Amino acid sequence: MRTALFVFSIFHYWKEMHPVPRHFAAEGWRVHILIGWSGPSAAAVAAECRALGMAVDEVPPPLNYGDHQAPAAAAAGEAPPPPRARSARLPGFMRRRLHAPRRLAEGIVAFHRAGLAKRYARQFLTAIAPDIVFGGPWQAAGSFDNGFALWCNRKRLPYCCLSFSPYLGEPNNIGGKFTHLAHGMAGNYIRRDYDWINRAIARLFPHWTRTRDGVTIFYWDPVRTLAAKLRGLVERNIWQRPSERYDAVFVFSEFSRRMLLEARYDPAKIVVAGMPVLDEIVAKLGDAKHRAALFAQLGLAVDEPFILYNVEPGLEHSYVPAATHWRRFHEHMAALRATGMKVVLSLHPLCRKQDYRFVEATPGFKVVDVPSIHELYPYCRFVVSHCCSTNLLAAIFGKPLVIMDHDGMTREGAPRAALFRMPDALYAYSVAELGDRLAEAMRRPLSPPQGAEALACRRIREAVEQRFFAAARPMSAGLVAAGIAGE
Repeated sequence: MRTALFVFSIFHYWKEMHPVPRHFAAEGWRVHILIGWSGPSAAAVAAECRALGMAVDEVPPPLNYGDHQAPAAAAAGEAPPPPRARSARLPGFMRRRLHAPRRLAEGIVAFHRAGLAKRYARQFLTAIAPDIVFGGPWQAAGSFDNGFALWCNRKRLPYCCLSFSPYLGEPNNIGGKFTHLAHGMAGNYIRRDYDWINRAIARLFPHWTRTRDGVTIFYWDPVRTLAAKLRGLVERNIWQRPSERYDAVFVFSEFSRRMLLEARYDPAKIVVAGMPVLDEIVAKLGDAKHRAALFAQLGLAVDEPFILYNVEPGLEHSYVPAATHWRRFHEHMAALRATGMKVVLSLHPLCRKQDYRFVEATPGFKVVDVPSIHELYPYCRFVVSHCCSTNLLAAIFGKPLVIMDHDGMTREGAPRAALFRMPDALYAYSVAELGDRLAEAMRRPLSPPQGAEALACRRIREAVEQRFFAAARPMSAGLVAAGIAGE
């Protein structure tokens, strides 16, 4: 019996990709799950996996990525603000004297942590002895993910990426990082001109930087990146996503494949498999009992029309101030109420249900984190969203789509418009425009679904068996004809 190790670094990745290890287990593989974050959601996933008979381990702190729900709690005002650093209370000339020693100390800590991560990955692989390792399109330097990439390559152990986002490749990453810097999601310490230390590292490692409109940045804090480099835990192209160390990358669609080809990713590694999270959803579309249970869970009559509102996690992702986030949210709710239709609010994994539940005081409004947005898409009348990867589901299920874009990312000529503009979508760039777009969406007919198949998990397994294990069971004729093996 072969063993597959699945490394889930973040909760969102688990929610998107959990059907894959389930399928492998059902097909006779021994499945081992490694959870790379902490907190209540990690404990819940561990319990769920063990109940299914899977072996489970959790990356210990401080090597894991922490509790993803903690920032949301802090944003909601439940966690006290961190104490102001002592150096921030010192006179300016003293802060300048402490600046370089502080960054040096941070580098030493990062160097030590990278060493622990490298040793942890090696020891874990030795203990588990998997036949294949699956990871995600992580971005890291000095982490356990870098460690697994390093040791899988050295041990010639098949290493495969399950991409949980359609947005991949270096150009997308560059645009995203500059956007994060503009929105305050990335600190100024990634700028080349931040201090003399950054300027020196930029001269030594110019390939770690990218420049746009006269501004040059690193992907990570260059001091910590240098520390990881000294441990051998920095990818050859730190801007590429996913890592070029992967032997195979499973993507959702031709859209993602084209993005990777434009990023000069090795085409022989790219396999178009579809969205694993849709397999079970598509399989249940004709199940009347499932349909009735889902509408009952939403408090609706079967097939009662409703608007699916995809809540933007601007506050939780820290790129929108709290006051702006809640002002926009209340304005959106007012526009949705004016339609007279029932509304179901779907929450991002970072959003906490208790922070939004007040909306249910309005009759006809329902807030859910379960069922997921993927499960709700086939049954709604139309969708109101932000610039989000789930917008690709609109074409798959033939739903009208309204994109509320306060930052103008989808405007013609915007740097990333080609990534986020969806065919046939309606765009609102202000709350004043939202009402008109909602009225237009209500008039639009539903379109025939495109590409809704329950085959992704099977495609991934068969491609793995064919590529790496020369399985006695041949791939099904339909999958070979579709070129799933990536030949």
